[in-house]
Amino acid sequence: MTAHTAVEAGTGMETDTEPMLVDDNSSTAPHMTNSNYRIIMPTSSIGNRNHPATSLPAWISAGAQSKTYFPARSPIAANECTAADEDMVQEGEPELRTEYDVLPYEIFAWSNHSANFLPHNILTDRPHDQASRWSTNANNHRQFITLRLERPALVRSIKFGKFYKTHVCNLKEFKVFGGMSPDNMIELLYSGLRNDSEAETISLKQRLNGHYIPCQYIKIQPLLAYDQKFNFSIWHVELRGTMDAAVVGQLSRAFAWYQEREAVRTCLKFFRDRGYTDAFDALARQTRAQLEAPVLGQLRQALVERRDYARAEQLLREAEERRMFAACAGRIPYAARWRAVAGAGAVPAARGGHQMCVDEERRVAYLYGGWDGVRNLDDLWALSLDSGTWRCLSTSTREQGGPGARSCHAMCFDSVRRSVYVMGRYVDHEYRGAAALDNDLFCYDTVGDEWLVVSENTEALGGPRLVFNAQMAYDARRQRVYVYGGKVVQPDSGDSTIVYSGLYSFDVRRHRWARLKPDFHMLEQEQHVRGRYFHALLVDSEQQRLYIVSSKRDVSVPSDLIVYDIATDTFFEKMADLGARTGRPPMTQARYLHEQQARQQAPAGGGERTARAHGDGVAADNPLHVHLLQDGRTIRATLDTGRQEIYVLASVQNDVHAAAAGPLLQSLMAARGEQAGYAGTLYAQAQGAGFHPCSSLMDSGVRYAPERAGSGGTGGGTGGGGGQAEHILMVVFCYHIPTETWTQVHSSARAAAQMGEAPAPRFAQDWVFDRAARRHYMFGGNPNRPNDKSARFNDTWQLEFTRPDSGDILRRALYLVRQRRFLDMCAGAEAAASSVACEHSAIPSPNDSAGSGSGSGGGGGAVKRARAHGQEPARGRTARALAYLQRQVAPLVDGSDAHESRAFHALSTALFGMSEAGADGEAGARVYEALLAYFPRRQQQPAGQLESYLQSAAALASETSVRRRIAEGDAWPSSAGAASQDASSLATRDAPARRAATTSEEVQEERARRLQAQLGLLPREGQSKVRDEAAEAFAVIFEGFLARAEDGRYMRALGALRGDEPGTVEVDFAHVMAHDERAAAALVENYVRLDAYMARAARRARAKAGGGGAAVAVAVFGLPAPQRIRALRAARIGQLAGVGGTVTRTSEVRPELASGVFACGECGAESAPVAQQFRYTEPAVCDNPLCQNRAAWTLVVARSRFADWQRVRVQEDAGDIPAGSMPRTLDVIVRGDMVERVKPGDRARFTGALVAVPDADPRACDRLAHRLAFVACHAEPAAAADSARPTRAEREELAALAAGGARTYAQLAASVAPTVFGHDDVKRGLLLQLLGGVHKRTREGMRLRGDINVCVVGDPGTAKSQLLKFVAALVPRGVFTSGKASSAAGLTASVVRDDETGDFTIEAGALMLADHGVCCIDEFDKMDVADQVAIHEAMEQQTITIAKAGIHATLNARCAVLAAANPVAGRYDRRLTLRQNVAMSAPIMSRFDLFFVVLDAASDAADFNTARHIVAVHQRRAAAAAAPFAPAALRRFVRFARAIQPALREDAARLLWCAYRDLRQDDAGAARNAYRITVRQLESLIRLSEALARAHCVDVITPAHVREAVRLLRRSIVHVEMDDVDIAADEDNEPLPADSQLAPEPLPQPTSIRRDHFERIRAMLALRLHAVSRADAADDADPESVRRDDLVDWYLSQREDALADEADLARESHAAKMVLKYMASVEGCVIAIRDHHESPAADAATEPEHPRGPLLMLHPNFSLAS
Repeated sequence: MTAHTAVEAGTGMETDTEPMLVDDNSSTAPHMTNSNYRIIMPTSSIGNRNHPATSLPAWISAGAQSKTYFPARSPIAANECTAADEDMVQEGEPELRTEYDVLPYEIFAWSNHSANFLPHNILTDRPHDQASRWSTNANNHRQFITLRLERPALVRSIKFGKFYKTHVCNLKEFKVFGGMSPDNMIELLYSGLRNDSEAETISLKQRLNGHYIPCQYIKIQPLLAYDQKFNFSIWHVELRGTMDAAVVGQLSRAFAWYQEREAVRTCLKFFRDRGYTDAFDALARQTRAQLEAPVLGQLRQALVERRDYARAEQLLREAEERRMFAACAGRIPYAARWRAVAGAGAVPAARGGHQMCVDEERRVAYLYGGWDGVRNLDDLWALSLDSGTWRCLSTSTREQGGPGARSCHAMCFDSVRRSVYVMGRYVDHEYRGAAALDNDLFCYDTVGDEWLVVSENTEALGGPRLVFNAQMAYDARRQRVYVYGGKVVQPDSGDSTIVYSGLYSFDVRRHRWARLKPDFHMLEQEQHVRGRYFHALLVDSEQQRLYIVSSKRDVSVPSDLIVYDIATDTFFEKMADLGARTGRPPMTQARYLHEQQARQQAPAGGGERTARAHGDGVAADNPLHVHLLQDGRTIRATLDTGRQEIYVLASVQNDVHAAAAGPLLQSLMAARGEQAGYAGTLYAQAQGAGFHPCSSLMDSGVRYAPERAGSGGTGGGTGGGGGQAEHILMVVFCYHIPTETWTQVHSSARAAAQMGEAPAPRFAQDWVFDRAARRHYMFGGNPNRPNDKSARFNDTWQLEFTRPDSGDILRRALYLVRQRRFLDMCAGAEAAASSVACEHSAIPSPNDSAGSGSGSGGGGGAVKRARAHGQEPARGRTARALAYLQRQVAPLVDGSDAHESRAFHALSTALFGMSEAGADGEAGARVYEALLAYFPRRQQQPAGQLESYLQSAAALASETSVRRRIAEGDAWPSSAGAASQDASSLATRDAPARRAATTSEEVQEERARRLQAQLGLLPREGQSKVRDEAAEAFAVIFEGFLARAEDGRYMRALGALRGDEPGTVEVDFAHVMAHDERAAAALVENYVRLDAYMARAARRARAKAGGGGAAVAVAVFGLPAPQRIRALRAARIGQLAGVGGTVTRTSEVRPELASGVFACGECGAESAPVAQQFRYTEPAVCDNPLCQNRAAWTLVVARSRFADWQRVRVQEDAGDIPAGSMPRTLDVIVRGDMVERVKPGDRARFTGALVAVPDADPRACDRLAHRLAFVACHAEPAAAADSARPTRAEREELAALAAGGARTYAQLAASVAPTVFGHDDVKRGLLLQLLGGVHKRTREGMRLRGDINVCVVGDPGTAKSQLLKFVAALVPRGVFTSGKASSAAGLTASVVRDDETGDFTIEAGALMLADHGVCCIDEFDKMDVADQVAIHEAMEQQTITIAKAGIHATLNARCAVLAAANPVAGRYDRRLTLRQNVAMSAPIMSRFDLFFVVLDAASDAADFNTARHIVAVHQRRAAAAAAPFAPAALRRFVRFARAIQPALREDAARLLWCAYRDLRQDDAGAARNAYRITVRQLESLIRLSEALARAHCVDVITPAHVREAVRLLRRSIVHVEMDDVDIAADEDNEPLPADSQLAPEPLPQPTSIRRDHFERIRAMLALRLHAVSRADAADDADPESVRRDDLVDWYLSQREDALADEADLARESHAAKMVLKYMASVEGCVIAIRDHHESPAADAATEPEHPRGPLLMLHPNFSLAS
């Protein structure tokens, strides 16, 4: 039975529905659960539902996810806590698991702001806008900003956005408060931000004493900036939590009930303490509230009211039987018990920097490597945990195939395979240049006693580089090794060049490395983790977490603990709690036990003050342990998964390398000889900026003032080689994970005084943990002796953690009761007796230590005080009191505890101060309060006092009243003094708040006035308020311009407009500039002001031109300097500007109300047309003077004017995006005739004005938030601008190109990517792709594509991406994307929900955006198979079919695809086919018309020319890459040539048939081609021939075009590389003499032939001979063979189309004869036979040969399949 259930069963106080929860702290400040963590979330996991956080504790809830689950507290507390832990973990409402999301809020109040840094700026996150922030106008602690949520919520995390670089105004310290009202909030966070550019998401404390805190108001209070001279700034705030009404409503009611209950219980405590019995009984009876557990009530009654000590002892024994003291035992920190292990036999040599791991099942610890002060070691040892003896497994592991000598390496044990993994080492600087810096990974099989090399270089396999001081941990569940941190060994570098390693995992089963998190300097992204060294790494396989106990990092001091959740790939960095910086040392067991009795010293009514001074100790955090961990030279940690505790061994070195730890180390060293619970007092004094969690210890202001200097002492036991180690502090900590608290177990500064036998302090040691026996084993280390730097330890120590049990707690409780009874028996002066009881209790307070050095010092003071009051001891009671002391009190004293022994001796001196007066009730009350420390907190009375609550409530009510009077404008209080001063200060402080609380009408009028002033619309002096004379004068000038323009173009355009419909006239700005420069300048500066007047002038000009009197819109275009989207700022509002970009989305055309006529709802009168501008505008007042209606209006649709309206989303061009930035988008509004002018994918140019429209975001308040939009008067695709009518010079240039013929074709190909050297055929293919084939449509409506798809496959470094970038930039609708970073929806199309209408719309992908253009896809082979399948339809049918969300549509994707891919093995292998070289499916490969394989083959000439070209490009840039035609000229030619529609000639058609037949024969023959030849390759030949005809500017396709197309296609058919065939025959055995008549003498005859060529000739000749033999057999005739020359002539006739000239004919004839010779002499498959008329006896040597050669026949046993 647990402690909680025992209380319920024994006392009946606690129930399941209403658990008793009280304050965990002994102070009045509320104890908050759930520490604050900085959440470091991966960018790829944002919004990812595959990693729900349902299994994570509250502090591991991913605040960066859009939707996730968060439990309010750790599941460890609910599932794995022992009975001792139950009281340490808060219990309240049931575990809450709900989804959370971004919480909308508005700005409620703020202290002040400076300049234009308004509070509402934090609503939007603009990290690159320095003005987008809230900045105060002061830097004191009175600054605040309060956010109001839409409704009550449970706030889980807060995210602070930052400037894109470090800023002096960032918050170094701040607080966050939350509550249901702005005047009553609870502190949720007290910490600081880093001074960097990363947005930080921090979890907020969520519970108060186990109850969730609902919040509707969040207050942020800046306290300190990174530069004290500057004010505070907040850039952006985002809150996350849940607003679920069902959840939050229940929590709100529960929290209100808890607050009411605690208030009632606090009143009950006050009434009982003051003796108001009637009030106590009435309140308890009416509310049915219980102040405390019944057993505690009975105990107080026995001690305070009745002084029945026997009854009190009986109640304490009953409490122990019910295990009520188990919770206290679990709260007590551990004490260390060291023992030197002196096993028999040999021991390892002295060393440091070694590594140890443990085999828990076999109970063996392994030790490897290290540094003995002179050299590295490579021996391997095993320690038996049962016997404590060492055994040498290997004196030199290198000789056994293992790793070499090393130190500062990493080591872990594989419990599944029973193996030891070793990785990393330190290399001295002088050896780094010569040594190979490969990071090897070795595995030692402990069963087979052998070493295995897992990896010779982990970096090559995706693992870490060579590191030292890294840490490894093994996850038995996933069978993975995790490696984190450490310094990378840099070649030829010193310590000034530091590169840290990140987090890696090694899958043991698959032998695969994965980089989980890079270091900060490795990857520029928002979410990262900083590497470190001298740290510790632990893995919890059950919870799937990594714990990193952090240590040194140069860039900034990290936090003390980092948790990595493996499932969600998320880091959680525990933030320092600045509210806990009490300046005291970490809690120890002795101090905890001694300070529990400190409450007895407090006088009546001082309990609160005493509790605040001493605190609980367990809940209080302290920054000192953080500095010990961060400044530690050695950090070693172990994990007890059963108890969920982390044990940390930290060593701090006091030298120049650890200067930051100097003050702390020196102060703690001074206390080594002290005999008190702790040596002195740590205090924090403010220095400058004060303390910050990221500041070093030297700058934190923490100083140590010992009460007296220590006398020295070694601080060590028998081991360690002896000698003092005054420069080392060695501390052992325990971190309890469920409660997130640190306690100190051991400190070498006080080890000799407190712990007895202990090891000498050291660093560079290592230890392991025996989970079964719960013992640690430590070996070796560096004592850091100044006079002997090579000294090392070789001692082995065993460490056990001990703590008192329930029986010891009962003994201490009984001792307190009997001590009080003894003092009552003494009956001396009560003040003196009470003072003696407090100052010399069995568990003394730490304040006793300084003055209790002698046994009678304290008692003598008490006697003097007693005698001073004239009270003499009663002699008759002395004997009885002495007997009670000896028989009842003395047996309860622990003689081994020096503190208890001294206190007992001091207690006996009370016999000499006895008096007749008895003890009062306060003494019993103090004993009762001391005993409360041994009971569970939830069963105790409230710790707070009613007086403090009343004082706080009165102050709050006073301040609220003053605020209300100031807001209402009441007069100040007439009374002078403090009240007036308070009101004055409050009024001064709240003056900005009053200004912020002005009415919305005033704000609107003020903003309208400012906007009019910016646009120049405010009337000047002497100017009419209803007429804009300057604008009217401009209208006259503009009307004259339209009438007198060059060749009357504008008047003709106006006259051509239909008279009954509105129209648009397009005006070139260059013409306006030429007409009147001043008018053009005025038009640019005041476009919004002059737009309406230009429309009126155009309307009058239209009437004059005879085009009717309808409205005319003026569309200005052709501004000389278009603006970039990123450059549009508020200063450009209202001015004429041009902007360009790529259109990514267009909305449907919708009607927009241009001017509305409204009918009055009261009198029915119709208003004049009301112009609408950006928002729905009604008349201000009815025109009827007798009506005066201002609100009721009805739109008269029939008389209102509507215009077409469309929203276009434009994205800035890739060249305008700065490095590391995301592309910006801009909403462009087009109206009238400008709608539907641009389509998604167009590069368009827009001319118009930038306007600020009210933000529709519901979080915006006071109508201050606006967003920028661009209202375009003119829209034009960039392709349309480029396709303007060519000039005369351009037409002449095109005519010259058309007449150039083949020379033009070569020059055009050379103009493609001129900076890329070589690749002539690839450039020809890209040119043909730009020109394309002819699109055709059959009678059935089937569309045959004319676009040419090209794929470039090649080795790395062959400029494939450069070719793609050039093509994408050249064509008007070129889209460049990467296959790895693109999905199927991103390439084709996706269905998205429109932000405004909520309807589903189609968003174009890359292929749709490239319609009538080229889509360039890099890294095509990296695409997923599913994504490749998605573009099958788009590549062949050039359509995309969508059937999603009720939308079924077929969209056009009429574009060519240019892809680049890398070979699977990195480099192209000619021995494999193309299909085997690239990761593509056969269907996708067949859709490419051309495959170019670019090989990086070594060649002296090619390499020299390539290098010369590249160097020249870098030297002379554009001059070195001069092309025959500029990109603009090439673009014009492509546009001109694509208008040609070439037709196929008959001879060219026949050549196409033969070419396709030959390709198929080659594919079916013995030669293995790159890929299968299908009908699609025939269509590719046709398209290539058409493109070649266009390149030559002819309208017919000739055979020359076909031959070039075949040649390019054959470049795609990369034959598999095979050995050449030696066809040179022995002249002595030659049966077939060569024919000298057919062999051209000038040509050298080859002695070998390619394998594919040989196989083709051999197959055709064998087929011919086989056909002849079958024909003879059918005729029943003798098998007449074929003459050799006849057979060769037949072969040449079959290959006639492939032979270009006589030289080719001669070479092919010679090759055929050599193949026949080879078939006869080598293979024997061809037989040469004699003629019938020849004589058998004739001499073959003298017989003349037939002129056509011998007769040949096929061997009867020859198989054609061979």
